Amino acid sequence: QKENAEAAQEKSLSFQQFRDIHDRLVNPEQEEARRWIITSIPIKPPEQPIEDWFSQVSAIIETKPAGWTRSRSPGQIYIKQVLNNFDFIGFVATHFWNAQEADIEWLSPPVAKVWRRLGPYVEHLSTLRNEPDYYRAASNFGQYCIQWRESKDLPEAEFVEGL
Repeated sequence: QKENAEAAQEKSLSFQQFRDIHDRLVNPEQEEARRWIITSIPIKPPEQPIEDWFSQVSAIIETKPAGWTRSRSPGQIYIKQVLNNFDFIGFVATHFWNAQEADIEWLSPPVAKVWRRLGPYVEHLSTLRNEPDYYRAASNFGQYCIQWRESKDLPEAEFVEGL
């Protein structure tokens, strides 16, 4: 009976963690930030040198609309929000959460869709800054979601404007 109680408690904790992660992902600010990334940052073509792509993407990220008075551009703010959220999710998923196959199936589409665009930017920035741990949990989890989807032969989620 003790084993059943421990198993029930573990399931309850896992569900609480899933709910917390769910709430973070469906937060309207997070959805807005991910939408900006998906619509603004192109996926790096395999043949394009990282330096050229990074320069192109940095210009997009750093663009400030007319009349914008904040020190950081909207793109910088959105990226920071998403990276902090993915870093938290990646850290929890790695160290505290016994994620099941169905959890990853649900989490992987939005994470993979964003990470295909943001991953090369973060990795290159990590190199430029000489910070190998720069958003490491986010990077690991983003890559995991992409690889998980590929291992299941799931199609890459496409963004359709207006839907």
